[in-house]
Amino acid sequence: MATSMITGAALLAATSAAHAADATAAAAASSTNVGEVVITGSRIPSPNLTSVSPVTAVNSGDIKLQGTQNVEDLIDNLPQAFGDFGNYESNGASGTATVDLRGLGNKRTLVLINGTRLQPGDPQIAIAPDLNMIPTPLIDRIEVLTGGASAVYGSDAVAGVVNFIMKKDFEGVQIDEETSIAQDDGGNQQVRTANANGVRSLGFPSINFPGATWDGLKQTVTGLIGLNAPDEKGNMEAYFSYTHIEPILQGNRDYSKCSLATNNTSTTFQYCGGSTTDATGRLNLQGLTVNGIPGPPAQAHQGWDILLPPNGNLLQHFSLGQAYNYAPLNYFQRPDERWTAGQFSNYKFNDMFDVYSSMMFMDDHTVAQIAGSGSFWIVSGSSVGVPVES
Repeated sequence: MATSMITGAALLAATSAAHAADATAAAAASSTNVGEVVITGSRIPSPNLTSVSPVTAVNSGDIKLQGTQNVEDLIDNLPQAFGDFGNYESNGASGTATVDLRGLGNKRTLVLINGTRLQPGDPQIAIAPDLNMIPTPLIDRIEVLTGGASAVYGSDAVAGVVNFIMKKDFEGVQIDEETSIAQDDGGNQQVRTANANGVRSLGFPSINFPGATWDGLKQTVTGLIGLNAPDEKGNMEAYFSYTHIEPILQGNRDYSKCSLATNNTSTTFQYCGGSTTDATGRLNLQGLTVNGIPGPPAQAHQGWDILLPPNGNLLQHFSLGQAYNYAPLNYFQRPDERWTAGQFSNYKFNDMFDVYSSMMFMDDHTVAQIAGSGSFWIVSGSSVGVPVES
């Protein structure tokens, strides 16, 4: 056994020496053609090289190229992020911008800034962190971890962790301004045909469409100032930001100004409909009493013509022309006015003592608006007396 091993080692050494000689000869033959060899792959920073779980990293260059004004728009571009509350949500919106990984809920997604937890956006309404507080130009990179995070961070990281790494060596003054606007040509023929169907066949009121539209102006101005310590052991950065967003209502678009419905008769077609919860009120007759004397049997059907005794006056039934078009008052984009300011500072005295601080301030005003609702306050079994004059 020992003899076989020694012989195998000797053969391996001889083979390696032969290959080394061939490589040396090849290198000598080509040394006159190669001036310098630089290996650049090892200089590309990647969290996946040192992390036991897959981490998606978005650096400041990617953020700048996308030209996004809101952090939630940047996060929503990632495949593991599920669309969550932002400026494009109105019905049930909390006025905050949150992130939801894997669709498991924003309360199960942990948000960090430089490895520390970001405070909730609104402790009474939305306990999830508000991404509006984060200054986009000051972000160095974003690391998104979507697996195995709860073992380290706890149950609020079941869906994953989003860590915003801010710049720590910015020096100088920087001012960023971004403006965007929405445009629509107003040429949607599907809704115009539906409007004509409703007016011609079903008696709905005609709708005037807005046509070509420019609206939804969004402006963000951010100022940064930074200073490095003379010994290059510390840095201090301060920022301020102002954002103004104008609303976009569904009534500002021809394809959303009416509520589409279908009528299944001999011919199926779309029409501009609405809610039968009419602004002028509707009666659901459960029983009828006139001057203390019971009238006709209980009738519980909306839209009937009811003859009121004793004179036989007609109680007008509901018509389709009274339907309430609830679409125009809903927001596509909520109005918003936001001021933010803050500072990040750090100083490393030695390998054992490192001091850092941060302060963040935000004053945000937005409006969530939906269409008017009916008064559904009459519970089953109760009744309301309505006097009727004959």
